[in-house]
Formats: sequence, C-alpha cells, structure tokens
Amino acid sequence: MRVRHKMPSLPVPLIQRIAYMHEAARFRPQKFELKHLMELRSLLNQFVKM
Repeated sequence: MRVRHKMPSLPVPLIQRIAYMHEAARFRPQKFELKHLMELRSLLNQFVKM
C-alpha cells in the first residue's frame, strides 16, 4: 500500500486487484491465461490514466 501513501485518490479495489493479478502471474503453478493477461492490461491502463 505504499502507492496509496503517495496517491491517496487511487481506488483501493483497483490496487488490490492489480496486486492479486501480479501474485497470480508470478507464484501460481497454473498457466496465466489470456483472459487474465487482458484483465491485467486493462487494470494497468486504468492505473496509468490516473
């Protein structure tokens, strides 16, 4: 939540979902599917636009 300190206007659910997707991509043994990749890209685009 260091990001929230610097940018308190960021929505908590957005940050939590990006963090979850990051963990899933790095540490889960299951393959990171295309639908998850597209969701993560969408979330990151929302983040960058803020």
